[in-house]
Order: sequence, then C-alpha cells, then structure tokens
Amino acid sequence: MPRRALGWTAELLKRLSGVNYPITKDVLKEKVAGLSIKGVPAEKVVEEVPCDTMESPRDVLHCVAEAVHVLEERGEIPEETRKGIRWAAEVLKRIHGEHFPMTKEKLKEKLAGLYWRGLPIEKVIDAMEVDQVETPAELLHQLAVAVKKLEEQGQV
Repeated sequence: MPRRALGWTAELLKRLSGVNYPITKDVLKEKVAGLSIKGVPAEKVVEEVPCDTMESPRDVLHCVAEAVHVLEERGEIPEETRKGIRWAAEVLKRIHGEHFPMTKEKLKEKLAGLYWRGLPIEKVIDAMEVDQVETPAELLHQLAVAVKKLEEQGQV
C-alpha cells in the first residue's frame, strides 16, 4: 500500500537524524539495518543505490527511490507500491529550505497542487491531528497517519 511507503520514508529520515552529511552507502546501510522497504530488507535496497555518497536527506530519498525503481523493474517489488516514495520525495522537495516548525497553513501553501491518489493535499493536511510539525520526518509521519485515517473513512 502507498501509505507504507510514507511510513518507511519517515522512519528512514528519523534514523538519519543527527547524521553529518555527506554520507556513504555503508553509513546508510548501517542506519537502515532492520528496516523494511516495501517488504524488502532495506539493506538489499541500499545495495542497489546508485550513489556512492549522498549530500542531504533529500539526496538519500532520491537515491533510495532509484534503487527501489531498479528492484521494481526486476519484479522484486510490486509496481503498484511505487507512488509512495515518489510522493514523499516530492513533499520533501517542495519544503526544502523551509524553517520548522511549520503550520498547516504554511504546508498547504508549499504543497499546493499536490495530490495523494486523486485527493488534494489540502484535505490530507486538514486530516492531520497536529496543528504544526517540527521536522520533515514528522511531516511525513503525520501525512501517513492522515492518509490512513482518510482511507479508513473511505475518502481515498
């Protein structure tokens, strides 16, 4: 399910909190030990990462997304789960350089025009249970929680 992709991206960013960049694939592999990405051990995904070093959390997600794509093309990850990582990367791209904490209103402004499976991002943000987020990782987590809530309500 796409929401799991948001969950693992938030967990990945959480595990990288406090890491000094740039980081290498070896450091990334160490940090993701025990994490599952779309049902695949994260260490296996990192083996496919095309980048030797990554300059920022955004670079990490981009490189991991490329590795996930390689595994999808080989049939090792179902293609229908692809949207979550790309969506999370787009969220991070749009908030890059912004200062936190960030309110719901600021998030709506920065993420305007983005959709989750046909649902406007504003509706997902409105479903978040907090009024502001402290970090990008918390943002992805809160969006995942909101998406799950909307799915359970049959709105997605």
